[in-house]
Amino acid sequence: MDYHLSETPITVVGELTRVPIAFIVDRVLDVSPCDAGLGGMLLRERSLATPYTKDYDAVDGPASWARRFDTSPWAAVRGYRQLKIETQNINVPACRFYAARGCTLGSIDRHAYPGLPNEVRLCWYKELPAC
Repeated sequence: MDYHLSETPITVVGELTRVPIAFIVDRVLDVSPCDAGLGGMLLRERSLATPYTKDYDAVDGPASWARRFDTSPWAAVRGYRQLKIETQNINVPACRFYAARGCTLGSIDRHAYPGLPNEVRLCWYKELPAC
């Protein structure tokens, strides 16, 4: 599978606010430590009796990204070696999409979101060919 990476100037990030960042949560990946985490983590898909909508625009949309990220070192280096994708256990379709595209689950952080105790951070990684 071929990939093409390109840089988008930080000045156009505001335009991304027109793209909704919301999805229906109808299933989750329950994360359970095995042997207090020493035996790894078990992820089990579970359907929700009451689906709900997760709307990232209501929390922290793209308009605030430019304030939080300094992209100049990244743009200067341009050593694209690995893609890191953060998602949550409540976005099962995204997890399946990343896995189907050859990404591997690299980290699970059950305590990443103190204000969202039912959400677990999942970081997926994809090694990229040398440019």
